[in-house]
Amino acid sequence: MSWLLRLVVLGRLFSIGDIHGEYDGLVRILHSTGLAHKGIWTGGNSTVILLGDVVDRGPDVLSCLRLVDHLGVQAQLSGGYFGSIMGNHEWMNLNDDFSYANRAYQLEEKNEIKARIQHWPWMIRTSNDILFVHSEPPVMKNSRAYAIEQEHTLCPRVERLLHQFNASTIVVGHTPIWDKDPRVRCGKRLVLTDLGFTRSIYNYQTIVEWLSPLQFKTQSL
Repeated sequence: MSWLLRLVVLGRLFSIGDIHGEYDGLVRILHSTGLAHKGIWTGGNSTVILLGDVVDRGPDVLSCLRLVDHLGVQAQLSGGYFGSIMGNHEWMNLNDDFSYANRAYQLEEKNEIKARIQHWPWMIRTSNDILFVHSEPPVMKNSRAYAIEQEHTLCPRVERLLHQFNASTIVVGHTPIWDKDPRVRCGKRLVLTDLGFTRSIYNYQTIVEWLSPLQFKTQSL
């Protein structure tokens, strides 16, 4: 796995928060935004970044992972990108912790999951100055500080990370915020976007389109 992937964004830019095995919801939201239809990439040179935690909890993790790989190849051929960063649940699975899975996996299923996620980057920095990361680094610490810590101690760390990667905004998932709109912190320098995919938590799915580092719009189904 790599720590950082740098992406040149040529078209529209989207992100999706923690999917957690909700394959049907992923298919629906991609179809509704014109990004994919019946497993075929239709997004042209668009970029779609999944914010980690594709695995665990939900009903169809393997189908999600297979779709990520399938659409990733097709998007690349069209000048776009479709892929995920590493979340804490991927890190757990890579270390043989499947305690949050919704069923017991066979050994070959565990091996397939690990093979499909092992090369995901921890962070993606796009050419329009957005840094996408699952949660506060290092992600394997499972920190929820970005969502709950007081800004007077949090924001200096946010600024240091932004300076380190010469970015304008950090976009994260990880912590459900129980809303269809992203939560903005630290003067719009930090945006929380775990907005709804897990059916056991929400009854809708949401995708965010980034018009600029400080401007976005959402679509929910």
